[in-house]
Amino acid sequence: MRDMSELPIDETGNGERLRTLTYDFADAAMLYHAMLIGANTVLMCGGGKAENRMRYYQQRFREACPPGFEHFKREEDIANIAIMMMDADRCTFQRIKRWSSDKDAAVEIVIGDRKWTNWSKPLEECEAILSCLRAICPMTCEIEVLEDKVEGRW
Repeated sequence: MRDMSELPIDETGNGERLRTLTYDFADAAMLYHAMLIGANTVLMCGGGKAENRMRYYQQRFREACPPGFEHFKREEDIANIAIMMMDADRCTFQRIKRWSSDKDAAVEIVIGDRKWTNWSKPLEECEAILSCLRAICPMTCEIEVLEDKVEGRW
């Protein structure tokens, strides 16, 4: 049976091998995803203890992710949205339902002429996406929550 535990780095001693990495909070989900791919690569190549070390880094990046990141379609969407927010004064967030009684909705995020859409999300997940947007939004950009849009008609 394989050892699935994490192998933390050794922080004792004078720290000559330790390095600090500075990254944008909004990029943490993308870096976490890269660690997942990296861990799988190490696993498939018989990486030994390096596999456990990759699990350690993977968990550190997961802990660093903004709340609600897992409800986005792609991790790089969060980074792209944050980059666009840096130069925008406004970002709109809207839930789009097929019928007014739906328990699921699409989420549409618009910044300038760019649009991101996530389909078929339970309403709680839509709120988690909004929470994530608020966490990565710079002070110079306002998130405007638009009224829910209902596409179906009787």
